[in-house]
Amino acid sequence: MECPRCSKILDDKKYELKPVMYEGIELDRCDNCGGHWLNSGELTPILENEQEYFGSDITDAIVKESFAGIPTSEQYNDFKCPECEKTMYPVNFSYSSGIIMDKCPDHGVWLDKGELEKVQANYEKWNAESENAIQAFRR
Repeated sequence: MECPRCSKILDDKKYELKPVMYEGIELDRCDNCGGHWLNSGELTPILENEQEYFGSDITDAIVKESFAGIPTSEQYNDFKCPECEKTMYPVNFSYSSGIIMDKCPDHGVWLDKGELEKVQANYEKWNAESENAIQAFRR
């Protein structure tokens, strides 16, 4: 499979995605740009595993950068799914995280370098907030 970002931007050379293990899941990674391809269903177990821990300083910083919607610069990327070549569309993870993923409706998501960790930190932060609210309600 070719990297959807590098193969689009750097037409003179094709960059192959290579399998890597991440928290017990085999993902595909581009050695050139550091982005990750996750097949459908691979993100959920990574989020639920919580093997990687992010401190409150990291999670708070990521939440401060959050916004709803899709920036104009992300709306017209025209990146192709590495599986089927269909144009992927941008999705703001959890609607308002500000972490923009490129999604193929049939095969998976593309996360640019550092976005997988940001998704995890965002999920971890809001999971903890939700748990705290539940515990406060039960008191």
